[in-house]
Amino acid sequence: MENKITKITPDNFYKDKPKWKVTFDDGSEWTFFAKEKTKHDDYNIKPVGHLLNWDISNAEYNTARSKDFAINKNAPANYKFTGGKGKADREDIAGSVAFKGAIELCNSGKIQLNEIAEYTTKYKTLLLNI
Repeated sequence: MENKITKITPDNFYKDKPKWKVTFDDGSEWTFFAKEKTKHDDYNIKPVGHLLNWDISNAEYNTARSKDFAINKNAPANYKFTGGKGKADREDIAGSVAFKGAIELCNSGKIQLNEIAEYTTKYKTLLLNI
């Protein structure tokens, strides 16, 4: 949907994340949440009069979402919220999975203890290239 913002009111927090009540030109009022735990002042929000592209996230609770309503001021210019699935997280997960696999190979007698590091590196690279 796309509507013009007519009013924005900070509306406390939900699970330590700021939220705002936003009223649109059609008279509807929806709650938008920040993506991270921080303060209201840490965000640049779209101003009154802005035509906002948004969707309903939960009609029962009148909550909505928009990719560009609230942008964290402290985030780097190229920052993109990934929901905890960024490059660093992906590499950490791949490393953990590869290490667990190497441990299981060692426990089953298929590789030696001194080969765990080599197999972990090899399988982490393999996992990241899938």
